[in-house]
Amino acid sequence: MSLDLIIKVCGVLGFVISLATFILTRYEKRKKIEIELFSSAIDEFESNDDLVPRLSLFKVCDGVLKIRFINISQHSIILKPRTLTIKTGKYSYNLNQGDFLRMDTFDELMPPNSMREIGVYFDEMKSSLNIKDSKNFTEAEEYSLKVTICDHVGKKFRNNMYTYEEATNRYLKK
Repeated sequence: MSLDLIIKVCGVLGFVISLATFILTRYEKRKKIEIELFSSAIDEFESNDDLVPRLSLFKVCDGVLKIRFINISQHSIILKPRTLTIKTGKYSYNLNQGDFLRMDTFDELMPPNSMREIGVYFDEMKSSLNIKDSKNFTEAEEYSLKVTICDHVGKKFRNNMYTYEEATNRYLKK
């Protein structure tokens, strides 16, 4: 092997390494939102006095679905909470379809490593997603939930990692 050939191979190898480094750093610095689902109670959202009249509209409430958004990227993100959609199969629930909690305190601008939470009445979401109550424990079903929300420029953030287990009324990570 001549010295000229070794220099050319090193040059090509250096270019490939620098290109791979550039691509990986761009991938690492992209905007990312982690979406988590929790079963919750109305008591956690009762800090506001204006909530009490709204609660009287509901005779029976199975609880609240707490949706937590965590900005795990290095950039600030402006979320549009009205674009939140929860899907299971062919049915979907949009945030505009029902009542929600803590929207008055939801700050759309999310700095890096920040967290926001909103609550959705589970009864409303359950009827929109066509989740039926089973007659007995052995016939209970699991529903795969897909949660989507957009930022101010229309970029979608998705989470397909949750299933709703009807028998125990829990949200499980896949």
